Amino acid sequence: MDPYVIIKVDGQELRSKTMDDGGKTPVWNQDFSINISEKKRDVVFQVYDAGSLKDTIIGELTMQLESILTAERESKEIEIKHEGKKAGKIKILSSFKALNNDMLDEIVKQLA
Repeated sequence: MDPYVIIKVDGQELRSKTMDDGGKTPVWNQDFSINISEKKRDVVFQVYDAGSLKDTIIGELTMQLESILTAERESKEIEIKHEGKKAGKIKILSSFKALNNDMLDEIVKQLA
């Protein structure tokens, strides 16, 4: 298998790199930063196998973003399913950082 993951949240879609010959236990070790308007949003994880003609879905999971965001970096192992059947697990490490006014001011300065 040549798996990759698509993460969808708050109108954004992020894609991991494809793990060529990653088999059933790929390790991506990728960081993604997602800007969200509120923590009460759904996040969708979709795992695909890249094919030469067509990519095939391996499994997916939809959950509330709030359940995986913490101030400290926290690791969670989450089960994914395909057509109602267990398709494997993904392990994610997540954290949450709220922007305060000083951070917003600095971002505005950088954009100006």
